[in-house]
Amino acid sequence: MKNAFRLLESHGAQEKRGHVVETKQNKVLKVVAIGGGAGMHALLSGLKDRVCDLVAIITVADDGGSSGRLRKDFDIPPPGDIRNCLVAMSEDRVDLAKLFQYRFKASFLSGHSFGNLFIAALTELNGDFRGAVEHARQLLNVRGRVLPATESKLTIVAEHPDGTKSTGQVIVDQTRKSISKIKLVPRPPAIADEIHEVLSEADLICVGPGKIYTEVLPTLLVPGMVEAINTSSAPKIFVANLMTQPGQTEGFTLADHVHQLRKLERGLNLDMILCAGDRIHEQLLQRYAEAGSEPVVPVEGTMDGIPVHSAELLESGPKVRHNPDRLAEAVFESYKILLKK
Repeated sequence: MKNAFRLLESHGAQEKRGHVVETKQNKVLKVVAIGGGAGMHALLSGLKDRVCDLVAIITVADDGGSSGRLRKDFDIPPPGDIRNCLVAMSEDRVDLAKLFQYRFKASFLSGHSFGNLFIAALTELNGDFRGAVEHARQLLNVRGRVLPATESKLTIVAEHPDGTKSTGQVIVDQTRKSISKIKLVPRPPAIADEIHEVLSEADLICVGPGKIYTEVLPTLLVPGMVEAINTSSAPKIFVANLMTQPGQTEGFTLADHVHQLRKLERGLNLDMILCAGDRIHEQLLQRYAEAGSEPVVPVEGTMDGIPVHSAELLESGPKVRHNPDRLAEAVFESYKILLKK
């Protein structure tokens, strides 16, 4: 990896021209983000104006709501997380973005978002889910690419310490029980050549943020994903969650979250852990505590030899959420720290 850092440094120190981060020799950084959910939406929203070559590799394990219904009715991967990421990365087409996020409130379409229906219709017309996502990307003028982790329809199965199992993302989320293992059923084929290529050519790889068991791990469990990440010369940053999840990660420390990635079959190699160092208002903490959720507390220095970088990442408001701009800036600050090693 140090050779990769030297190669990047040989192109010149980074600087910002407008919002886009690039090198002095106009070598645009290639950034890959892996995961899903609201945290990934925030990360991509912050990165899109700073990175011209941005690729999101997104989970397709959702089986609830509109995505779950379309997955069942049309036998396609769930489009919801992918739709959210396309919108997060779209450029200044406000009306189209709003249209894609519009959710019907009445009739048999109640609960469906227009973007999900659009992707499902394109898949039916072309017989190709990946092609449908690409068509939607062009329509929204998305800066970068959004790739499904796999085009196979798969299901999450969680094994609990008491010997029971929960099947499906919605059930796993609702069970609120601690989890000893997650697996994908059926086992999907190896990652596509396109994913392998973007990981091998990446200058920076971000894993997370996202629900560790139902958004991050299902992406990493696609055969070949961890190996492709590990063999990439790009520095790898894990963006930690802000809060624990009721039941699933209740009582988890930052180290516990990282351990879930390190104990994968091949073990995910990390070069930096990025976490929030903000102080959360007591009333907000109390509200989350009543729901069984608490902050993922940052640590100083290193963890298992991996440097930890904490920064103020929170959005102001009634919920604990990432601020897209703060998160993107912290990612690049972490990247700069790694380049100096």
